Amino acid sequence: GDPAALEDYKGGRDFDALKKFADGLKSSCSPANIDLRDDAKKVEIKAFQDMSSADLDAKIAEKDKLLAAAEENFKTEVEKLQATYKKLSEE
Repeated sequence: GDPAALEDYKGGRDFDALKKFADGLKSSCSPANIDLRDDAKKVEIKAFQDMSSADLDAKIAEKDKLLAAAEENFKTEVEKLQATYKKLSEE
């Protein structure tokens, strides 16, 4: 399954209930289980696997810059909202 889509287990806690649940689990996608992905994702994963360490580092740095810019924009906009709220509260 997708580790980003975890759900609470609501079944029984005894051995039989847990065994039944565990028997129904499927392997999750990983580089070792790439066959579980669709063709488009396989191509995307293969492209990353074929990149050099330097190219991967450059891609990561590029995304880190975007993330930092988004975080800075978020902080700036929150400060503006807080200033507006304070101004309206004082009126």
